[in-house]
Amino acid sequence: MLGHAEPFDAVSWFWSDQYDTTIQIAGMPSHGATTVIREAGDDARVYFALDGDGILVGASGIGQAGQIAKDVRIAQALIARRARRCGHARGSFDQTAFSFKRHARRHDMTQRLVVFQSLWAMERRNTDGHERTLEENVRMIAQAGFDGVSAHYTKRDDVRTLAALLKEHGLQAEGQCFPRTVSDLAPVLENALEFGVHHIDVQPDVRPRTVRECVALLEGWQRLADDAGVHMYIETHRDRMTTDLHFTLDLLDAMPDLKLLADLSHYLVAREFPYPVSDENHAMIHRILDQSWAFHGCVASREQVQVEVSFEPHRMWVDLFLDWWTYGFASWRRRAGPDDTLAFTCELGPKPYAIIGRDGNDTTDRWAEALLMKEWIECIWRETEVSTR
Repeated sequence: MLGHAEPFDAVSWFWSDQYDTTIQIAGMPSHGATTVIREAGDDARVYFALDGDGILVGASGIGQAGQIAKDVRIAQALIARRARRCGHARGSFDQTAFSFKRHARRHDMTQRLVVFQSLWAMERRNTDGHERTLEENVRMIAQAGFDGVSAHYTKRDDVRTLAALLKEHGLQAEGQCFPRTVSDLAPVLENALEFGVHHIDVQPDVRPRTVRECVALLEGWQRLADDAGVHMYIETHRDRMTTDLHFTLDLLDAMPDLKLLADLSHYLVAREFPYPVSDENHAMIHRILDQSWAFHGCVASREQVQVEVSFEPHRMWVDLFLDWWTYGFASWRRRAGPDDTLAFTCELGPKPYAIIGRDGNDTTDRWAEALLMKEWIECIWRETEVSTR
């Protein structure tokens, strides 16, 4: 079925709920037939943007009508990124038709990617004072095709409420916690066992000065997680045990089997990596990635921990992170089992992480940018499937 969506910004948007299908949109030039193959459920729609001359200028896979990002820059950034990252046709928007092809499923390879959205990142913190309810946020996340959410997993009542909503929408959870002692992790694991969790994300809220002190805590947490049968990863994060890149590498020397959750934005900004990034700095990041079992998605520059990913001047940083994530995904595929699942969380946080304008509000639509990031991540996942065959 092909429908017409409400136009905006002098761009007409069309949608289709068909996938694995070649779609010819009336008014497009003959080269504009677009093969659209979606990694999505039957209720998904693929949106196309046409300019006044019928030229394709954007495409976005959003869960349901009305959820489309109403920003032509987002659409253009999306389609340009998909073209570059997926190895398809390149060119200006008024000359090139884009074809997005899904790699056929392999019966002997069942490794899967799940993309989560951070509930913290759903906070608006706008000067109008309005915040969506938890129910509204979970519904938005589900309708946009995410596989789950990242949320705090420390308070049982809160986790129970969240778990009921996630079950209703068929979503999973990444459980975040901030333990200071070994025993602090126990109630988090109890919540995980009672309500279910994909994995536990530990941000150690301690700052020991020696590796020896850290190892005692890390081994204690790992022992509890192993006994509970719950996947647990240690996040790389500023103002935590892992705040410093060099110190974290020392931890890996002491604990070669330590499993990390990589949020690389903290290391880029904390170390102020010059651009282009040196081979030495790439090697240190690659070592972090080689021991990472999940990822948080935030793009930093050497001076800001979170930049607007849809802004063209930030493309150099976006490309850097996409290259790192591509390396990390390929590394994970080689290490993980044939039926394992890799979790990537889109985590474009509210202010003060987000850059704000003079009015005190975000300079971009972070929700639209999260959808853009989701597209990129799904694309590089398919890339790594091909490269690791």
